[in-house]
Parts: sequence; C-alpha cells; structure tokens
Amino acid sequence: MDTPLIEFKNVTKRFGKKTVLERVNLQIYEGQITTIIGLSGSGKSVMLKHIIGLIQPDEGTIFFRGKPLAEMNKAEIAASFAQISYMFQGNALLDSLTVYD
Repeated sequence: MDTPLIEFKNVTKRFGKKTVLERVNLQIYEGQITTIIGLSGSGKSVMLKHIIGLIQPDEGTIFFRGKPLAEMNKAEIAASFAQISYMFQGNALLDSLTVYD
C-alpha cells in the first residue's frame, strides 16, 4: 500500500486539563477526500491546525508523505501545505491568536 499523504500516530493534544485529542490514529491518502465532522469542541479544528503546522501534538507523531512534520523545516512545511485544501467554519483558523500575533 502507498504511503499516506497525512498520518496521525497516537496523537494527543491537551489544553490545560482538557484533553481535546486522545491517541488519534488517522491515515489520509493522496486523492482521498476526507471530511472531519463532530460536535462543537470535539477537536475538528484542532486536528486541522495540527495538519497545517499551527500547533504541535503533546504526544504522538504527524507525518506528511512519511516524514514527521516535527522534522520538517519551514520551507518543506509550506510546500506540503500547498498540496492540501482545507476549509474552516467562520474564524476557526485564527481563534487562538491575538491581534498582536
């Protein structure tokens, strides 16, 4: 089988005492259309923010074409994201940033 375009291996993310993602495993292959749906606060935007490098997991690894995102430089990450389309609802992309950021 081909290497996944994006892969989450045991990804966990916490904000304070709240665990938003817990040991998530996910494989998305090139050409595959994937929709992430769930209740408000279930971690959908957090997953997408991990994929595009805005936040890092507390545990686990995220891969792009088999390479850990944590090992990629800014140019590699930018080139990777140019290959992905995503759409946030409302202002979900920037909800954690201040005006200063």
